[in-house]
Amino acid sequence: MLLLLLLLLLLLPAGTQEQSGDQQADMEPRISCSSHISTSGCSLTCELLRGGSDDEDAEEDEDGIEKMSLCYTNWSDQDHLRCLEEPGDTISSEDLKPLMKLKLTVHLRRGGNLSTTVHLMEIVKPRSPQVWNVTFDQDLNQAVIHFQTPDNKDYLRVDNQVFQLHICTAGSTTVPELH
Repeated sequence: MLLLLLLLLLLLPAGTQEQSGDQQADMEPRISCSSHISTSGCSLTCELLRGGSDDEDAEEDEDGIEKMSLCYTNWSDQDHLRCLEEPGDTISSEDLKPLMKLKLTVHLRRGGNLSTTVHLMEIVKPRSPQVWNVTFDQDLNQAVIHFQTPDNKDYLRVDNQVFQLHICTAGSTTVPELH
């Protein structure tokens, strides 16, 4: 019994040291990515998420994305494995398709890499709609605003997205949903 108690006491400090090491790992940057999908090609944009640093400006200069690499299996090629590499935080290519499973490697300015698997369809960030036409009927005191999406007649269309419009007037705010 005494031997068991001694072993327990010896293991306790090691366990607490591991926990403080885990907190240190939380300070390492992580990546967050979003994609734009289109029938003419897709793009992937990523950013670093930092873990609790107070001095983000100092970190921004030394710790950013230098370049990104995407590798995927292309079954129409004989060598099958294909990789794309671009400087900065965005890769765009007509060879990227929405259903591809991609191996992403982010190369950091300070050195080192972060890697993950990415599915473009799961991280789609639709482009914002744009005002296409506005008409105002003075008799009815009513405005009609027409919107269009940059992705019109593509995977994402007006009929398969829901938009929210924030309208401010001189005393009230309205947030209608647009279909």
